[in-house]
Amino acid sequence: MVKDPGVSYIEIGPQERRLRKEATLDKPITFSWDVPYQWNELTPKAFNKNGELIYEYRFAKTNVTKAEDLRWYSTKEE
Repeated sequence: MVKDPGVSYIEIGPQERRLRKEATLDKPITFSWDVPYQWNELTPKAFNKNGELIYEYRFAKTNVTKAEDLRWYSTKEE
């Protein structure tokens, strides 16, 4: 569910089957494929209307996999 009005669309999925959907505030977005993928192949990313990456769904650090750290992170904070 998108809470940031700056998010225009979200892309998710492996490179060869990447999906893009427009974002609407406070409405859930659902993605699905006809074949299974590992969660770490999906690499969700949120973009603004200019196509600039503004959020990534990931762990806080690449070597730490605590469930509570898996969330959307701003690319501007880094």
